[in-house]
Amino acid sequence: MSQIKPFSINVPQAQIDDLQHRLARTIWPNVIAGQDEAYGPKLSVIQDLTKKLQKYDWRKAETRLNKLPHFTTEIDGQNIHFIHVKSKEANATPLMLIHGWPGSIVEFLEVIEPLTNPLKHGGKIEDAFDVVIPSLPGFGFSGPTTDAGWNHGRMARALLELMDRLGYKKYAVQGGDAGAILGPEMARIAPEHFIGIHVNAATMGFMPLGPIDEADLPKFTPAEKERVQRMQEFMQSKFAFNLLQSTQPQLLPMQSRIRLWA
Repeated sequence: MSQIKPFSINVPQAQIDDLQHRLARTIWPNVIAGQDEAYGPKLSVIQDLTKKLQKYDWRKAETRLNKLPHFTTEIDGQNIHFIHVKSKEANATPLMLIHGWPGSIVEFLEVIEPLTNPLKHGGKIEDAFDVVIPSLPGFGFSGPTTDAGWNHGRMARALLELMDRLGYKKYAVQGGDAGAILGPEMARIAPEHFIGIHVNAATMGFMPLGPIDEADLPKFTPAEKERVQRMQEFMQSKFAFNLLQSTQPQLLPMQSRIRLWA
């Protein structure tokens, strides 16, 4: 069994300086007259976000993050980073919180204390949780991945192994977006470990993504029909990033580097 090691975030200053240098040298694209969101993000929005990032105090954020207990362990050849905060309540329920794409552990920072210390927030002792918040392989401090094949099945098995290493035999999982795929997959692989699952930003397995049989449409409520229509419109006009990243994940970062060097 691989060792679980304490971890502290300490991004080298050279990396922060390099990011600031590259942000300052951004080459902005042309804007077509009348361009709207159909072409992608508005240039002004991206420029505003870039300005905010240039002013962002990473060291302050790093200090805040390091107040939490961070750990790493190796699972299936991959370094896995996670936060593990145990409640002071002896019978706290183990709970894994799984982020999505393009998210990270920071999605859950504001809920850690209410979950682990519910009495302070108007809850009951039986509401207490021990929380485990992993960075998915390839994300944050669990990246980069060192080999191909980290699909949802492999990730789910790695997360199950993580909970086993922490000594949790029965637990709950909450996940959004990619986490909404991983949580149910974990339960399908090892249902005996699960108390329950909660998902948000969930589509896969809950909403048809492709063509729908005409015979099934009358079974849909008006609200469901509207949601399906919105989802299909999204798949047609907004989902190109998923196809690109699923088939040629190195293409976009390579193009960005070439454009920067030009």
